[in-house]
Amino acid sequence: MVKCGQTCPLMKAYAAKQCTERVKCGQTCSLMKAYTAIQCTEKFKCGLTCQLMKAYAVIQCTERVKCGKTCPPMEAYAAIQYTETVKCGQICPPMEAYAVIQCTETVKCGQICPPMEAYAAIKCTERVKCGQIWNFECYKSQQIFT
Repeated sequence: MVKCGQTCPLMKAYAAKQCTERVKCGQTCSLMKAYTAIQCTEKFKCGLTCQLMKAYAVIQCTERVKCGKTCPPMEAYAAIQYTETVKCGQICPPMEAYAVIQCTETVKCGQICPPMEAYAAIKCTERVKCGQIWNFECYKSQQIFT
């Protein structure tokens, strides 16, 4: 068991952090090669992988995650916040050029975020239409909280 607030060490190159036991809410996968972390607000089942965030950011969950789970900005890109519960298997694919979010609940699968180069973010409330965008002119690492 890992205690709440435990921090994964900095991961260079193509390292990956794999948790093989349940981790308490609040566990933080700390900064990975100048990128940002992923904070969990609920317990995750073993097998949760915090993969390299150099060019790609992929998070695979094996359990339901509560609303409020946040995929924070990846190197001055944008953040995505969920206010509804999403099913396990939700994926936050590469955020280098595009960010594709596949949900199995509340939000339609295949919802696509436009290129993150323009500092855009998608906020999912309940069943929002795909492509809802919030632009941030000169902001970096901007997160939306409602």
